[in-house]
Amino acid sequence: MPSDGWRESTGISEDTSRVTIYCDTSDKKAWSEETQQQDYPSRSVYLYELIEDARAHRQEGFLSWQRTQERIEALEEQVDTLQSELEQEKRGNHPPSRFASATFVTPHLSYRYQSLEDIVNTVVSEESTEDLVQKPVEDTLYSLAENGTVEYRRGHGWRLSEGGDE
Repeated sequence: MPSDGWRESTGISEDTSRVTIYCDTSDKKAWSEETQQQDYPSRSVYLYELIEDARAHRQEGFLSWQRTQERIEALEEQVDTLQSELEQEKRGNHPPSRFASATFVTPHLSYRYQSLEDIVNTVVSEESTEDLVQKPVEDTLYSLAENGTVEYRRGHGWRLSEGGDE
């Protein structure tokens, strides 16, 4: 049975276990460099997060062909929509915004006078508005991440890649 002296010397909690892995020296060096470059406190924390991310990807089916095919179809549909909007823009036919429709604005009105700012704040704070905005923002973030413009770290959120504002 291995000694537990490492727990005491590192201050790690009792419910933490040690796992030993064997790899090429070059892999260990690369992991150490990545740990430093990405500001992780230790190589152990870095590898643990990589493993958990890979597990999540596998469980969520991100690696499956079906998920990839669904993403391709969604992107093709988005391209068709954008091409249609571009054609309408060129012809000068501007489709009404979802926010500019009477059925969207009317529920936010009452029989008392309200300033435009108050009405806009009410519309923006609605959960249904958040639902309309969240998906396009999320899609944009993932697209920017694919291009390397932004990066995501679980537990931290999104940020601009190298050289961006902190």
